[in-house]
Amino acid sequence: MRKRFFNNKYAVYSIIVSLMVLTVSIHMLLNQIEKSNEKAVAYEATNDEVNGAIKPKYNNDNRDEAEEATKDTYEDIKATKKEKLEDEEKIDNTKEQIKPQEATINMEPINSEEYIVKENDSLYLIAKRASLTIEEIKKYNNINTDKITVGQVLVLKPTKTSEIEVTASRGETRADDIYWLSRIIHAEAQGEPYEGKVAVGNVILNRVKSSDFPNTIYGVIFDKQHGYTQFSPVIDGTVNNTPNNDSIKAAAAALNGEAPVGEVLYFLNPVKSTNFWIVENRRFYKTIGDHDFYY
Repeated sequence: MRKRFFNNKYAVYSIIVSLMVLTVSIHMLLNQIEKSNEKAVAYEATNDEVNGAIKPKYNNDNRDEAEEATKDTYEDIKATKKEKLEDEEKIDNTKEQIKPQEATINMEPINSEEYIVKENDSLYLIAKRASLTIEEIKKYNNINTDKITVGQVLVLKPTKTSEIEVTASRGETRADDIYWLSRIIHAEAQGEPYEGKVAVGNVILNRVKSSDFPNTIYGVIFDKQHGYTQFSPVIDGTVNNTPNNDSIKAAAAALNGEAPVGEVLYFLNPVKSTNFWIVENRRFYKTIGDHDFYY
């Protein structure tokens, strides 16, 4: 009986020891499993970080944002390129504007009796195109200078008045007489009939002959009798305007002795005049166009 008890007791101890060993083994196994899981988690986290640095993971929202950002960047590049092209085009246009323009010289023959001076013209070129000499053009137009202006009308064939020698004035040269007489005629009688233009020249020359006035055409035009300027174009400066061809012809005609108003010394436009001393103190002769002429 006692021997069976000890045998049973030993069996119980064996079972307990076995259970304890089993428990320890299970505990160690669980620890190993837990450590393995921790290592796996750590490895996965490391891979996630590496992958995140190399290639970010996008969800749908992030992908849309990335596509939109790429689109915006493309549009910016496109706009910058367009602005650059526009700037280059502006620079090219500026260069073209800055580039000096080569003057085109017209050398076509001139066959007309009159010629209107154009840009880049000179007496030399006009004479060459018209088969004339410079001196012939000067003679036909009663000028003594090589200077011509755009819009000026030049006579290229001799006319009766251009060939007439000056005999009526007491100026220094014929050219001076034509120069100033045609200008005062043009300034005073522009728009008047041709007879009225010659009549104005007639009055100027009558004053040159009179002892009451200066003895040159220039002196008569710029005369200040009793402190008063005699002709309004001298005051407003229009006496310096370039005369047209009719005024030049009228000047030459007056210098040749044409006298449509005889010996008169005064004229005025009653509509424009502000001083009527002439009307009150001189004797009326006749009216031509808008001008009244007085002795």
